[in-house]
Amino acid sequence: MYPSANIVIFVNNEDFILETKEQLTFSKPLYLCISYDTDLLSLENTLGYCKEWILFASSYPDLIIEIRTKSANFKSIADLKPVSNVILAWTLSPDSVIQEHEPLTPRLSSRLKNIKEALNSGWQVRLCIDPILNVPDWKSVYLEFIHKIFEEIPGEKLREISLGVF
Repeated sequence: MYPSANIVIFVNNEDFILETKEQLTFSKPLYLCISYDTDLLSLENTLGYCKEWILFASSYPDLIIEIRTKSANFKSIADLKPVSNVILAWTLSPDSVIQEHEPLTPRLSSRLKNIKEALNSGWQVRLCIDPILNVPDWKSVYLEFIHKIFEEIPGEKLREISLGVF
């Protein structure tokens, strides 16, 4: 994390890719979350970093990359062939949590639509229920949220689900 509320973007993506290639000579398999502290998929139309990493990962089966997002921008990589060692991970929250704590991010329905598109295209998808917050009437809020997810998304198609609590 960085001490600024502004988004941080490193402009030397090629250096990170080269360093990852070197690290693969020592660490196999290597799991790398390329967008944990930022949302690269939301910026893909400007940066193109996700495509670079996906193409790189397609040549290195010992590299597993996770592209985590809150965006509704799957269309920016939808033209790519799914790569078995690339995980697209969407961070999800109930609509009320999104409205109160993430007001500038896409609504849950938009994210679920993108997840369905990714799954139908053959991508591996992880759902990240994160953060789980102690909101008023939390039990019914999160129960309704989970039901909404699985009304839209076939659970058997998901790679996994992770939970994040504060």
